[in-house]
Amino acid sequence: MVIATPSISERSLALLIPALAFAITLHTSLSYALALLILLLGMWDTHLRQRTRTIPSHPIAIAFLLIFALHAAGLLWTEAYPEGLRILSKQKIYVFAALFVVFLDKDIAQKSIVALIAAIFFSEFVSLYWIFYAPERDSSSPFMHHMHYSLVLCFTAAYLIHLIVPGQRLCAHNLACSAGTLLTVCVMFLNKGRIGLLALPVVAVILAVDKFKLAFWRAAVAVLALSACVFTLAYLGSAPFQARIDAAVYEFTEVLGSGKRDSITCRLEMWQYSLQIVAHEPLLGVGTGDSMPAMANLLGAEALDALHAHCGLGHRYQLNVHNNFILMLLQFGVVGFAVFLLALWLLLRTAIAHNNHPMKLLLAVTGIGMLTASPVSIHIKYMFFFTVVLSLLYAAGDTEKNSD
Repeated sequence: MVIATPSISERSLALLIPALAFAITLHTSLSYALALLILLLGMWDTHLRQRTRTIPSHPIAIAFLLIFALHAAGLLWTEAYPEGLRILSKQKIYVFAALFVVFLDKDIAQKSIVALIAAIFFSEFVSLYWIFYAPERDSSSPFMHHMHYSLVLCFTAAYLIHLIVPGQRLCAHNLACSAGTLLTVCVMFLNKGRIGLLALPVVAVILAVDKFKLAFWRAAVAVLALSACVFTLAYLGSAPFQARIDAAVYEFTEVLGSGKRDSITCRLEMWQYSLQIVAHEPLLGVGTGDSMPAMANLLGAEALDALHAHCGLGHRYQLNVHNNFILMLLQFGVVGFAVFLLALWLLLRTAIAHNNHPMKLLLAVTGIGMLTASPVSIHIKYMFFFTVVLSLLYAAGDTEKNSD
């Protein structure tokens, strides 16, 4: 039996890919540099280059390419072409991810996930230091914006719970996973982001049903009771969390209907305006680059400036309505929205077909994040995290795909 010797490129990828996983939540520019090196090595090595022919056999690669193709097609009917090109340039991450998938094997993917978790733990300890020992620094999210970091922490907590082995309560592995989960949840409640906290009960139910085989209603009741206890303790023990809850209560009781603008009311207002634009361009939407001009036409320049100042609509060339589903509907209409849902379905179907629980968890966390933000269309850091980590989870859990 002849065992093929890995090429220099393959051995280099075995170092570069874990390095990318470690850098993904820490430094975006470094992540881009490592991604470029990975692509160059993959394209230079004949054997690795041949793997690109297997892209059609990887549903998640197809899903990534569909999202990119959707933005590219949207340039055909946009009027603001330069703005459309700026938006499309962000989506190159999906092309990288489609190629990245074919360069992975199970061993590299598993090592890379360990590197990713190590980087997240590092960021958690730095977060705790900044919160408790460097209060003059106005940040509880040192490496990613608070929304992104909250989603990353939620996935990390869920993933660590998934790693717990039932029936071995006091083994070192379970103790380490439990301690890591506790640390991650604590940092999540200290973090400024709220969306990860909304996703946490949902992924807990998925874990209870998928991993621990509880009936859905039992899982829902247990998670609801546990969430009530944990959220109450967090409210009493975490000043940032208490401030966020008080702010949300204030918005619902005092701000809504008053004409004032705050976090929740801004979202509701932007969703309303966006759906008005969709009503005028229902089939194909406004195109990849016309979201801001369309909003300006609807509101007028002065009203748009006021909305931008109070609510933050993202970059001037790209509208961020803080709902990824509405944003896709706005840009690409019902036809493009159907393509986007197809891409998400391909990802979910792959996770279900391979019984890949971590993929399901990441998709659930991201899906909830898309309800009040645009993590897979606008936020570069999370787009990088989502595509790379989903690819790693897919490769780490798939024993057949690398048999070429």
